[in-house]
Parts: sequence; structure tokens; C-alpha cells
Amino acid sequence: MLKTVGFPSTRSGNQTIVDGDLVIGTAGRGIDFSADPHPAGMTSELLDDYEEGTWTPTITSSNSDVIVAYSTNSGTYTKIGRLVTITCVIVLSSKSGGTGTTRVGGIPFVASAVSSGAIGFANNYTTGKPDQILTFADGTIIPYYSSSATASAQLPISHVGNTSALYFTMSYIV
Repeated sequence: MLKTVGFPSTRSGNQTIVDGDLVIGTAGRGIDFSADPHPAGMTSELLDDYEEGTWTPTITSSNSDVIVAYSTNSGTYTKIGRLVTITCVIVLSSKSGGTGTTRVGGIPFVASAVSSGAIGFANNYTTGKPDQILTFADGTIIPYYSSSATASAQLPISHVGNTSALYFTMSYIV
């Protein structure tokens, strides 16, 4: 049961909650850090959102005609303010068809701008194993691979094998 306790608007010294949680009872409220110095360009000092959860990553192609079955496709996320950090584990058990380039879909929040990340583990690709990823403002993640010493290219869906695996963690802004 939630107890409402009236506190004076200001207190000095540390405050301790012996049992229970601190619950913010009004949307748009949070922890205000405005007593800290303000760097140039600062737009907010209010921490008003924290969330943890799961998401289900999917493999698609830019032409949307690939058929996949998964041994594993799971992900977790943590959202602190506007920063989202996701983890992803995808292991295919079969793949057929597909033209165009590889996409990872299903991210829990759409990015506000392009963000990049590194792939931690990729295995069982026919050629061009992915080593980096980008997320775009439309909610799509695109795996890239090093196609030469000086350039990267989007991973063709034809490079994804029947038992390809992809593990990554990345952060982006919403």
C-alpha cells in the first residue's frame, strides 16, 4: 500500500527511506539536479524516466522477402532519460530467400538520429561477417561489414547463412 507522507518543501541533511520506494506521483516530474553547475548548451537537469525491459529482434531484408526461423532471438533494454542501451542475441536455425541488405528490426524505441555500435560476436556468415551496426531514425538497425581497408558496406542478406549468429550492445538517443 502506498502511503502519502507530507514533507516540508525543503529539508536539510540526508534523507533515508527505511522501507519501500520513492514514487514520483506526477508525470513529468523526477529528480532535479539544477543545483549542479550548468555547462553551455544544457537543456535539462531533470531525470524523469527510467525503464528496463525486453524486446524481440528480427532479421529482415531491405526487400522484405527473407524467411527466417530462430534458435534464439532475444534482447534487453535500459532507458535512462533519452539514452537507450540495447542488447541483442540472434541465432538462426534456418533462412531462405531474401534479396537486398540485412536489417534488424523490433528495437524498443525509435532513435532520434543515426547512432553506431560495434558487433560483439558474429558467426556462420557465408562472406563479409558484420562488424558494426547503425540505427536510423526509422527504427531500423543495419549491420555493416568491412568491405575493404578503407570502406564499409551494408551486409547483403545473401551473406546470412542458415545458422548465422549476431550478438551486440549499442546505445542511442530517442
